[in-house]
Amino acid sequence: MSISSSAQLYHRIRSNDPSLVCLRFTPSLSLAHLSDALLSNSTITQVVVASGGTTTPAPRIDGGSVIPIDAFAQFFASLHHLPLKVLNVSELRLTDVHIRHIVEFLVASKSIHRVDISRNILSVDSAKRLATAVACHPSLKVLELASCGLGDAGVAQLIGTLSPEACALETLNLSNNFITAVSWKPLTEFVLENTTLLHLPTRGNFIQATERAALVEPALARNLETKTKRTKAARPSSALGFLSTLDQQTEATTAAVSSKDKKSSSRQSSADAVRMPSLEILSKQLEEENRQQQ
Repeated sequence: MSISSSAQLYHRIRSNDPSLVCLRFTPSLSLAHLSDALLSNSTITQVVVASGGTTTPAPRIDGGSVIPIDAFAQFFASLHHLPLKVLNVSELRLTDVHIRHIVEFLVASKSIHRVDISRNILSVDSAKRLATAVACHPSLKVLELASCGLGDAGVAQLIGTLSPEACALETLNLSNNFITAVSWKPLTEFVLENTTLLHLPTRGNFIQATERAALVEPALARNLETKTKRTKAARPSSALGFLSTLDQQTEATTAAVSSKDKKSSSRQSSADAVRMPSLEILSKQLEEENRQQQ
């Protein structure tokens, strides 16, 4: 991206261009300049910082193959106030320090819906720290952790920290994470106790498909059925709410018409009151003329 194009992008961010909903990083963009521009923005709902392919190295942001910690911290601090729904930081060679700043953002964000951290190697500490932020997050529904090298130790920290009762996740992608049968028991227990999880991709791991089909799939199907019932049960309320609103609008319209009629009637009475004295005067004049003629 040329300097002029970058300047135009920063201007669009600062001016809250309504057409700029998704912000995509390119290797030529400066995180420092972006951070400054984002402080004035309130319309961006998606941020994507991804290299694209599975064999492509992380983008050279600010001239380095690894995103500088200081710039990364400043950038994520500037996201806290945005109404972000999607955050994609996949395949960026993130370190534990990078993850810490992402976690701080998640704790501050009240609107985030989907987070993709796939194809970054996460340590056991990062997995636990991330799970702490996700555990009771009210709006986060999708967490992509495919190819993060979690292993059984990382999954143990992740699942052990997540609360099955409070966790609102609907999709947890754990594909290609070197998970073995050791992690299968805690994973299964989590799914059985949780009521929101609908999708748990685990392909590319050392897990028997027959075990998954026998234990996990029925629990996921149960959650989907429960969600479907809740959605259907909520529809009549929505319809009643619509009818109530319609009734209120009708009453307001009737009241307005009634008020208009009253005003019109009042004006008519005033006009009649003005005309009545004129008629009386005219009648008296006619009577006086008749007496004079007689």
